[in-house]
Amino acid sequence: MVFTTIIKTPDNLEVIIPNGDIYAKTIINFSSNATRRLDMVFSISNAEDIQKIRETLNDILKEDERVLDEPPPLIAVSGIAGDKVNIFVRPWLKTEDYLSVKYALAEEIKNRFSQNGITVTYT
Repeated sequence: MVFTTIIKTPDNLEVIIPNGDIYAKTIINFSSNATRRLDMVFSISNAEDIQKIRETLNDILKEDERVLDEPPPLIAVSGIAGDKVNIFVRPWLKTEDYLSVKYALAEEIKNRFSQNGITVTYT
């Protein structure tokens, strides 16, 4: 097909894009760089100890050897909304590790928060 571009996705889908769209729109390449930042947000109860949460998250990130030391991960309060506090967790990873680390960290953070009595809110 002369007027289309065909792309195979990581989950084995075939996407056919008219070339006019390629020339006219923004394309984001998620795999072109060797590293990628993972952006995670967790909402916790406003009553929780921020320092305890920061220490728990730091421990989890340090324990996973796929999380890069440089640039250093960011753990920060991104906002307060009523009875919850939003925490950003932004580690850097090798691009090829992105999805496996994303899923592993989400599970480990949930488990560790539960073990430490940290309440995650879902409102």
